[in-house]
Amino acid sequence: MMRLICFLSTLAFLFWAVTRGNLYNQFNEGCYMELKRAVSTSSRHEAYGFLEKAKLFLQKKKTTSGSTSIVFPTDDDDLGKWYNNITKAQEKIISGNLLAAKKVIAERHPFKGHLVVHIPHGVSAYPNNLAFACWGVFSLLIACASLVFWIQPK
Repeated sequence: MMRLICFLSTLAFLFWAVTRGNLYNQFNEGCYMELKRAVSTSSRHEAYGFLEKAKLFLQKKKTTSGSTSIVFPTDDDDLGKWYNNITKAQEKIISGNLLAAKKVIAERHPFKGHLVVHIPHGVSAYPNNLAFACWGVFSLLIACASLVFWIQPK
């Protein structure tokens, strides 16, 4: 019986890891890379297009408002503020200030010196952050506990 519990909980944890990885890759390709391209381009027209693609992805996934935080909400996890920053960056591009637009969606890395795009933690799993956190933690704990009881000498 313990082997079955260990196998099923390990399988549940692996399924969680694959699901989270898939969500992360979808977000990375659909939004994060577009924001990085907008920051790294020198053309206002291209930057606006990249930001528009990122906004369309966020609208399609319904991640334009809310918080990705599970326990303590902070400004870094506020999706509405982050989405508004992307919109403000587009407005700055329209007004002709590409550098100001880049500073709205990215910050200068203190050690490397280049611009780094800010992404709220857990945005790829939003709005199911709590469910994914519980799924991952509990399946891993049950897998580890059942493994300990399974390999315990009799």
